[in-house]
Amino acid sequence: MKNFLTHFDLSYNPSFEEYKRDFKIYLSDGHTIDLDTSRVHNKNKSLWTEEYKNNFIKASYEAFIVHKLDFLKSFYDTQVEPIDDVLEIKNCSNDEILSWKVNNKLSKYPRSWFFKEIYSTNRSLPDKGRKRPYPTFFEILKVSIEKPWCSNRLKSGDTRNHRFLLNRDYKGIFTLLRGTTGKASVLNPNVVGNLLKEFNTKKLFTPVLSWGSYAIACDILGIDTYHGVDVIPNVVNTLSEKFPKYNFTCCPSESLDTTDLNAKFDTVLLSPPYFNLELYQSENQSHESYSNYQDWLINYWEVTVKKCYDVLEFGGIFSFIITPIITTDGEQRHIRDDLQNIVQKYFSKLSTKYIKMSAQKSIVKSKQRNTNIEEVLIFNKK
Repeated sequence: MKNFLTHFDLSYNPSFEEYKRDFKIYLSDGHTIDLDTSRVHNKNKSLWTEEYKNNFIKASYEAFIVHKLDFLKSFYDTQVEPIDDVLEIKNCSNDEILSWKVNNKLSKYPRSWFFKEIYSTNRSLPDKGRKRPYPTFFEILKVSIEKPWCSNRLKSGDTRNHRFLLNRDYKGIFTLLRGTTGKASVLNPNVVGNLLKEFNTKKLFTPVLSWGSYAIACDILGIDTYHGVDVIPNVVNTLSEKFPKYNFTCCPSESLDTTDLNAKFDTVLLSPPYFNLELYQSENQSHESYSNYQDWLINYWEVTVKKCYDVLEFGGIFSFIITPIITTDGEQRHIRDDLQNIVQKYFSKLSTKYIKMSAQKSIVKSKQRNTNIEEVLIFNKK
């Protein structure tokens, strides 16, 4: 918790009158506007009386200034702090379907190790007309604590959003902001563990590190041989310290020298970057090296797949986790099909599994809508 608090300047402690005088609504484009001129849902115009506005500002002051440590501790406890239980991989597989939600507490370990990197990751612009990415979760936390600003998400919409703040419902606030701000996705190590058990993995190679999710799963399962590659130095260095028995290389996967790794592994598993959907804060990101999507497919993805072919033994498993469709820069991209078409040049398709990302009961409806699911495409090297 002490290390977590160092990310924030806790010195801003105005009086309520000072806070009210300077109060602003923080918009999703990074600008601020006065409460009186901010957009209000038509059906709630009558709600925003002077008394209600004063109560809203006071609730923001109480939550983010007076009780700022409670606010940050609640976030840390619910979203970041690892659980000190016995670590285990729990079954989350039912035939062809895996559940993302089972034992998702394992994801807290990467979030605690790489809090700032994960919560400072922007998402690509959803359309070409938008000039700025949505604020990251980290930005929202900082401005709420360090300035007299309140996120527009807590004011817009119906009164339920307001009540999260008025009732100081921190869990509700985090849930509301989580779906509308930039942050990196974290692959649940429990899903990784279930796949590795099914593949009967003994020697794993991953051309990405996914914030340490593969290393966590390997360690819990007692897998002795694991080599991972990534371009973020802090991730590589931190995992090297936490898992000294494994090997980690800091370089772009498409530049990796595989001379000493050829045919050394029985499994390759990865959740690749979704082109430029998530904008990580480090150098040598593939979407920056190859900003054109077609160039990215050829120079990042296909070259990486070739490297994976080289390090995999014959009969070994190559598998990647992907969503069917993404939309970035105003363009819809059928990324699953594009990646799969390249993989099938080198590997033979075995099967597909599906990961349920939410509690939605019908996987059929999810597949039809291409929502709330990710796919695990499984191949082998013949």
